[in-house]
Amino acid sequence: MKVGFICVNYNNTLVTKKLIDSIVDSFNFENNDLEIVIIDNSNNIILDTNSYPFKINIVNCDNIGYFPGLNVGLIFLKKQLDFDFIIIGNNDLIFNNLFWENLDLNKESLKNHFVIAPRILKENGEEQNPHVINDLSKLRLKYLKLIYTNRYFYKYIRLIIQYIIPNKYRRKDELNFNVSQYILQGHGSCYILTQKYFEKHNLPEYTILYGEEYFLSYQLKQLGTSVYFFHEISVYHNEHSSTNKLISKELFKIKKNAFVKEMSLRKTMNNI
Repeated sequence: MKVGFICVNYNNTLVTKKLIDSIVDSFNFENNDLEIVIIDNSNNIILDTNSYPFKINIVNCDNIGYFPGLNVGLIFLKKQLDFDFIIIGNNDLIFNNLFWENLDLNKESLKNHFVIAPRILKENGEEQNPHVINDLSKLRLKYLKLIYTNRYFYKYIRLIIQYIIPNKYRRKDELNFNVSQYILQGHGSCYILTQKYFEKHNLPEYTILYGEEYFLSYQLKQLGTSVYFFHEISVYHNEHSSTNKLISKELFKIKKNAFVKEMSLRKTMNNI
């Protein structure tokens, strides 16, 4: 099995190094090949690439964002076109032996899909996939329109809703983490791309950040398919959220822009 891996680094070499070390400790190099591409959006990563048992390519570029940065890596790797899978994701992932073993064991069946979403677990045991099994309700979309009115709504209305709505009425898609199935959206921190996808397509670049899950699902729907969640492959995600802090003006602007583009695509889809 030959695997490519692409991640984006931005001012956090230590996090990226921890990711690479987890691959060193878990990947079977006797029977498999691996090549890594690190897209360094900060142009300051410090890494001795010659000290690892696989090829690591560092590509320096401007801070162009998540999917746009990953596409730089895809274009770089697609010059070879002999990969079984290309994994894309955050640089705060931690891999284990079972991830690679189950990927190899199920290689032939997984090749029939376009994009695969693995099981993703946070440090506290929280499941992050399947992210969205079925599309959002009209009520949910109205709620999102409301909180994106301004960044204060984004923080405080979300807190109020979380407080007044009982847990039993909230979406619980992630509780289906033990059922492999087609889903609408996988969590954006990690995807596995098969040859059916990366030989002909690049990741959608509607924004520099946020909304990637929806934009990918929209692209796949245009291709007549959707993300396949495969629960037998799992990866850890060392996500550190700061939900108690008010999002900055710039980040809120980026998030709102992504949501506006999502709503525009939804309108386009409904008119087809």
